[in-house]
Amino acid sequence: MLAFLGLLCIVATIFFIIAAGISAIRKTGKVKKMLLSSAGSFILLFVVAFIAVAIEDAESSVVPEEKTAKITKGEYNKIKEGMTLEEVKTIVGGKEKSQDKFDDFVEYNFDGENGVENDAYVILDFTYDKTVETKFEYGLLSPRDDTEVSTEEDTEEYTTEDLKYHIEYQLTEDNDFNIVNLEVNEHMGTDTEDDNIVILTLLGSENLTAKMTANGLFEDSNVVFQNLFENTYVEEAVLFWQLPVTDSTGNTSDQNVLKIRLTRNTFENINWEDFNSHNYKIVAEDYEELIQFPE
Repeated sequence: MLAFLGLLCIVATIFFIIAAGISAIRKTGKVKKMLLSSAGSFILLFVVAFIAVAIEDAESSVVPEEKTAKITKGEYNKIKEGMTLEEVKTIVGGKEKSQDKFDDFVEYNFDGENGVENDAYVILDFTYDKTVETKFEYGLLSPRDDTEVSTEEDTEEYTTEDLKYHIEYQLTEDNDFNIVNLEVNEHMGTDTEDDNIVILTLLGSENLTAKMTANGLFEDSNVVFQNLFENTYVEEAVLFWQLPVTDSTGNTSDQNVLKIRLTRNTFENINWEDFNSHNYKIVAEDYEELIQFPE
């Protein structure tokens, strides 16, 4: 549109200049009027040109939005400690999904892609001078039966510390549980080398009545066990719940009030959509109420 107006102004300017010349030759008295019209057309041409240049500069200064990257296992294995943020972005093809700042480092969060778990994600910890300090991934590893996953490098060892980190992230970031203690015992009492037993203590929430408090603990246990056994390396989970308890001397402290132990076999046999959480006392390998809960 601006180009058309500019061309029109040029044509009009030339027309009025020629008309002014003809008027001067014929002495029609319209020379002044034609010259003024030519000047007006020229000024309009200048304004149109100025606007066109301004729009072009504005368009050229717009920076396209950076793509949010997803990290594959092959890309994850290429990321090494000491790499700069720009080097990492070159490998993965874009920016992080989100970031969290801490005192000594910045945590960059990425979704995983083509991993063995649907909710795969990657966490890269960068120093404040933007170099990789540590990296952590979940869901891009080979499953426990060592089914081969196509990667450019061998799968890195998945340690108990990795498992603890992931469980803490699941329970505190995704579900806002209050962890009192978390232990992961590797290959203790199981027949498979990669099996782990998780021993978890959580601080429960008190409700208006003792019955409502108990119901809340049972319902929260459903969420906790489903999160724990989502990790394929967990073979058994022991869950302790704590609540504030006042003793006979009137002193109050957080004490264990409920213990539930499940194996993976039991977990997989439960229909969690229709499961009545009050039936833990029936289905669990170990169930113990350390205080009397109302029915």
